[in-house]
Amino acid sequence: MRASILAELTIFRERNMKPNFSKLASENGMDRRTVKKYYENPSPVRKSREHHSYLEKHDSVIRDKVSIPGMTYAGIHGYLVHELGIQCTYQTLTWYCRRKEYHLVGSVKGPHVRYETDPGHQVQVDWKEDLRLKCRNGDTICFNVYSATLGFSRKHIFIYSPTKTEQDFIRCTNEMLLRYGGATAEILTDNMSAIVSVSEQGKGEQRRKHQNIMQWESDSGIHIRLCKPRSPETKGKDESANRFINRLLAYDGAIDSEDDIRKAITNIQNDANDKTNNEIGMSPEALFQLREKQALRPLPNMSLLTSYIDGGMTQKVPNTLLVPFQKQQYSVPPDYLGKRVRILRNGNTIEIYYNKVIIACHTYVEGKRINYRKEDYISGLSAAMGDTGADLERMAEENLRRLENR
Repeated sequence: MRASILAELTIFRERNMKPNFSKLASENGMDRRTVKKYYENPSPVRKSREHHSYLEKHDSVIRDKVSIPGMTYAGIHGYLVHELGIQCTYQTLTWYCRRKEYHLVGSVKGPHVRYETDPGHQVQVDWKEDLRLKCRNGDTICFNVYSATLGFSRKHIFIYSPTKTEQDFIRCTNEMLLRYGGATAEILTDNMSAIVSVSEQGKGEQRRKHQNIMQWESDSGIHIRLCKPRSPETKGKDESANRFINRLLAYDGAIDSEDDIRKAITNIQNDANDKTNNEIGMSPEALFQLREKQALRPLPNMSLLTSYIDGGMTQKVPNTLLVPFQKQQYSVPPDYLGKRVRILRNGNTIEIYYNKVIIACHTYVEGKRINYRKEDYISGLSAAMGDTGADLERMAEENLRRLENR
């Protein structure tokens, strides 16, 4: 209401005169009811408008999720969007929680300075262990999540795993390499029992990687670097990624099977990679595509790495030049006597590797216990007898024939 009209109405009121409301309203481009209201009450009290949010009907869900220890607003938001189909923004949810005075149950952490790595140099991995989610039918699913974060772009890979054994670590790490489409120079992890044995010797702890893990390192060309004991902040980028895994807490009581958990993990992973990271100023996926993807090393021999979970074996070559594998024996050249080689089955072919290089191939024949390649047998016989020539080759052929007829 303009001051000039208020002054005119005040004069009429003081003189106890009733103005022509229609005329005043027409002259000032107003509604006569507004003019009449200010004549009768020059200082009307505005009624405060009650705000109602469309999140009100989901208030019980939000209140329950907020009370879960370790829960985050992002976790609640992801659950509302992906599971309940509510199209609300993150800011709307946080505004609603502030207005309702719903507070997260959090913890205070100590300081940690940032440590950066070059593109393609490092990936930090860890387990989010012993997670439990209740199903709608009351059953509880216990599981773990393998968490990987690239040191430069912060791109995350989250993998569901019922257990966390040595084979699980290798399986998940192989899958991680395939998903990234390349390999880093090193993997940084803690002293997880899946890869390290820790023993008390002398004045301190002695850590030793498992034999299979060291062989996997050699075959992949990727160094597995261990954090200092009891210093998880060393791999702080992946430790901070665990806050994304905490979003799974929002799904407690809202799943039916392991497939639902895998779907939720995928949604959380995609959200984490697609949203802007304040530390890098863009989304991890964008920085990965822009700078880190091309800096990764080519994938190692994945058939060789897969053999660590598909029944492949590492064996020391005996003086017979025959390495045992799945109840049969296969020959290698005598140059590898006393060395450790990796044997795997690829379809109907038995492949034998030394330092990532294939040194012998055999065709699998069911029930054939002894499998000498002619060239291996001749080379071994020559080294043993110090002789060469047609007689040696004829002797080799006769002995191989006798072996086949046994």
